[in-house]
Amino acid sequence: MVVQSFTRGDFIEGVRALIVDKDNAPRWRIGSYDAVDGGAVEALFAHWWQPGADPLHMLG
Repeated sequence: MVVQSFTRGDFIEGVRALIVDKDNAPRWRIGSYDAVDGGAVEALFAHWWQPGADPLHMLG
């Protein structure tokens, strides 16, 4: 989820609004809770690595 959050931009936008510009006015990609669709939620849980190249394979 962390990697997906970074690649989608909202985490970076939050850092920009709070720390960089200090305007406390983030411009989120999705404007409200009601605007969130299931696809956006599913995308957060998508694998970010190539099939067969699980970066945690040595732990299992």
